[in-house]
Amino acid sequence: MRGIDWEELLTQCVRAGLGLEQVMNYTPHEIEVVLNGITLRKQDELYIKAWELANIINYTGRTKKLIKPEDLVRVKQERTKQQLDIRAEWERILNTMEVQ
Repeated sequence: MRGIDWEELLTQCVRAGLGLEQVMNYTPHEIEVVLNGITLRKQDELYIKAWELANIINYTGRTKKLIKPEDLVRVKQERTKQQLDIRAEWERILNTMEVQ
């Protein structure tokens, strides 16, 4: 079992915008969850900016084919698949509720 590299953990927390006082109130697992949430929020913000930029580029009409946000920024496919799985699960639940 590996120990926690506190220096690296604190470096990542400061990089993500968390203060030392905030970090000390969390367990290592909670810190990991918070950092994952911050990462997802930053990815969402980046995708929104790519979407806006793609619309501006497409509006000018200076491209031969339409630009998609995915052409400008890499989007994690696992997350998209996870969202589809969640949606399918909710649809399955709703369908079973309608049958009853």
